[in-house]
Amino acid sequence: MQYVLSRPLATTLYCDPASANARIVFEKMQTQFAAAPRDADLLWMRRGYTQALQDLAPHQAINHLPNERALIDKNDLARGLQSRPDTLPGAALPLADFYPQTFCLETEAEVEQFRAVVNAEPKGVPWIMKPADLSQGRGIKIFDQPEAVTAWLDQHKARRRQDRKASTFIAQRYLTNPLLLSHRKSEIRIYFLVLTLFPLRVLLCNEGTVRLNTLPFELGQWDNPLIHITNVYQQKKHPDYDPDAVLKWGFSDLEDHLVATGQAEPGFIAQQLRPKLKAILRHTLRAAQTVLTQPPPQGSCFALLGADIILDAALNPWLTEVQKGPGLSLDDAVKRAVLPAMLAEAIALAEEARFKTLNQQSMAKLQAQSNFEWVINDDSASTLSSDP
Repeated sequence: MQYVLSRPLATTLYCDPASANARIVFEKMQTQFAAAPRDADLLWMRRGYTQALQDLAPHQAINHLPNERALIDKNDLARGLQSRPDTLPGAALPLADFYPQTFCLETEAEVEQFRAVVNAEPKGVPWIMKPADLSQGRGIKIFDQPEAVTAWLDQHKARRRQDRKASTFIAQRYLTNPLLLSHRKSEIRIYFLVLTLFPLRVLLCNEGTVRLNTLPFELGQWDNPLIHITNVYQQKKHPDYDPDAVLKWGFSDLEDHLVATGQAEPGFIAQQLRPKLKAILRHTLRAAQTVLTQPPPQGSCFALLGADIILDAALNPWLTEVQKGPGLSLDDAVKRAVLPAMLAEAIALAEEARFKTLNQQSMAKLQAQSNFEWVINDDSASTLSSDP
């Protein structure tokens, strides 16, 4: 699906030099750019935003949340999901139905707890070890033998003792029955917008991207990223990468394939998958809400985030992680068809929300809303019962 870009952006925008891909889109919106953050109404930044959050003027909004680590750090995400009380709204979706069994490995006690679980299982059960603070598939290891896991855990503990700043990890049960597209493992990236924190308002873009691996899937060769690590960066840097391999589909390509192969009926994404994705996001944001919704000293903030979802062979979605600055490069045809209008609408929604917040206007209807659907729309900061 090819989008039409949103209307011109009326608000003065500061876009830092590191946000080159975003600026390409904003330029097409006839945006008036500010030379410095202090001269802008909206700030879009990839670098230096921690200080910018502290320095916001009352009328400004920035594209980062003060405590976004609650979502994007894999340890923090796991802890939030695992500690969420079942009594909170939206808890009808059990965690075990959308989030693989996960262990945080920050402390030695946690490492030993995980070791005991692994040693009690039969051989051949794969676990994937992920650095909590890295992206692009970096540092990932997969093991399916208890002795290999034990050896890695010993090395991990030694690294942490020598360097307390070394990356911490999570251990996540590897999904052994992923949806295969042309016999290859796949993963989808969805994009969601945290529009405001007080009240909490979250929207999901109804388009996303599908990533495929280069080589056919098998339960083995765990150290081969062309089979198991569904990340374009990891695929392209591998010496055996095939430059002619198709690594990206749009949602329409996915649905066409599922219908053609008899795995789904027409309308599967809109009628079956998207409601499940919204339920997953609702559960995830509610789990992080107490930590997440801590405001900057003044001004306001929003965030465009990505979530990685693996569909299993039964087409059930499984959340694996959440990303900030979610892959906004325009280096392939699928991204060029999806991302510009998604990003343009996201920034237009942020502009409208900032204006309406300052002028105490209702957000029951947003003029910029076209390809985003509500996930959470709280009427007030103290109300948690208004999930769509």
